[in-house]
Amino acid sequence: MSSPAIIVDQGFEPYGGTRTPIRTRPLIITAGQLKLAWKETWLRRLLWMAAMPTVVLVVLQIVKAHFGGLGGVFPIWEIYWGLQTFFALLISYFVGRRAVGEDLHSGAMIVYLSRPVSLFGYSFGKWLAVALAVAVITIAPGWLLAWLRYVTESGAPQGQLMRETGALLVGGLTLALTFALVMLAISSLTRRARASGILWLAVVFGSAMAAEGLAQTCNLVELRALGVLEGNVRFTLWLLGQEQSSSMAFAGFGSQIIWAIFSLMVLRLRLRSVVREG
Repeated sequence: MSSPAIIVDQGFEPYGGTRTPIRTRPLIITAGQLKLAWKETWLRRLLWMAAMPTVVLVVLQIVKAHFGGLGGVFPIWEIYWGLQTFFALLISYFVGRRAVGEDLHSGAMIVYLSRPVSLFGYSFGKWLAVALAVAVITIAPGWLLAWLRYVTESGAPQGQLMRETGALLVGGLTLALTFALVMLAISSLTRRARASGILWLAVVFGSAMAAEGLAQTCNLVELRALGVLEGNVRFTLWLLGQEQSSSMAFAGFGSQIIWAIFSLMVLRLRLRSVVREG
């Protein structure tokens, strides 16, 4: 028979270690989320796969510049952005699928909010993790490709390099803003990583099909840009000079803002309801 435990009152001992500033705690949440996502083997494989289209396009650009191949207009940015947004879709899933839902399911949300971290700080930290992943995978390889085009093409104006790098920056940040907010809103509603992934794909492809059907019904092509992915593609290609319709580009930009605001409202309402219940 085991002896009873003895509890000794040692009095109050204040914490003597260092405390991180409150303003940097969202960054700690971001680092923790990225560290958790990095443990996913498929995420690391996906990053390698996402670099392959850029490598292929770099080779094609060199062939076009030095050997005169690929006659005619080569839609390099249309190919690049279409592929990178697809990889960004998958990366958003791997980084953001457990961002909020797992915290709600495991009770970690109460631990976060029991410390001096506001709902805004918590949301911003989670959002930044997904947004950084999306921005890096879309902007960095594109800048490399833009610089290579400027170096290899004879007589290429410097303004072309500035326009392409600026367009990639704006397009990548817009995509990061929207994808991260939509993914966090979905994660807060599902609580399970697999359910978040299913709903994420349903939103992306479902919105594209709904927008296409609405455009055909109303005979208004700009409505195709209402999809969460198509809107960013049209807007960014217009900035890069490979989308002729400015109305389609503005519709795409507007749809991105609408998706971002709606997702932010869903996330905010969900987190506030959890705080009231807790």
